[in-house]
Amino acid sequence: MTEREALLAAIVREPEDDLPRLIYADWLEERGETAYAAFIRVQLRLTRGSGSLAERRSWERQQRELLLRHEEEWVQPLREVLNLPAGVWGGWVFRRGFAEYFHLPAAVLQRYGAALAARTPLRSLYVHPCSAPEFAELVRQPWFGQIAEVYAPQTLLHLPAVIALLDSPYTQRLRHLGVGGASGDVDDYWLHACRERFGVQLHRVIPQLPPARSRFYAA
Repeated sequence: MTEREALLAAIVREPEDDLPRLIYADWLEERGETAYAAFIRVQLRLTRGSGSLAERRSWERQQRELLLRHEEEWVQPLREVLNLPAGVWGGWVFRRGFAEYFHLPAAVLQRYGAALAARTPLRSLYVHPCSAPEFAELVRQPWFGQIAEVYAPQTLLHLPAVIALLDSPYTQRLRHLGVGGASGDVDDYWLHACRERFGVQLHRVIPQLPPARSRFYAA
């Protein structure tokens, strides 16, 4: 493991701690990567909510300028990890100096999620498209233990997916869960268990059958 990889691993292990990020920023600056070092520090300042109004406006301007000049450069290694050309994925958001939010298909996460989570403190996901079996498979992955927020608003969880979600040892950090609902095979017991565990009210969605065609027609 290189020194860079070791520093990134420390950030991934403690994603809520600012100190490993500041140590990494110092390390970057020592090696001439001053723009990214400055970006990490300014995003951390903004997240803390400190500083006067004038200072915060200055930091926000600095953040925008750094992103305009360097965002593609900083995200390129992650794009390579995902093996995706530009335009295929839905996007990313930098938080506290690192790309923490991604909008990706479930199939891509199943294949490359572990590699991505090793390179950046992956915290939030918007997953689409994502079937119920794919969702169940995602929550069983060890790297999912980093995730604090997951949104799959068009995914209807069936009973095996709900059970996988509740049984997974990798949902300790999950704080926000947004899905399209639960299918008809998920009874009240499991709906209550999800509410107790994740604070989310899943609504059972019963597909509407098309009306039967009448054999009688008006003249």
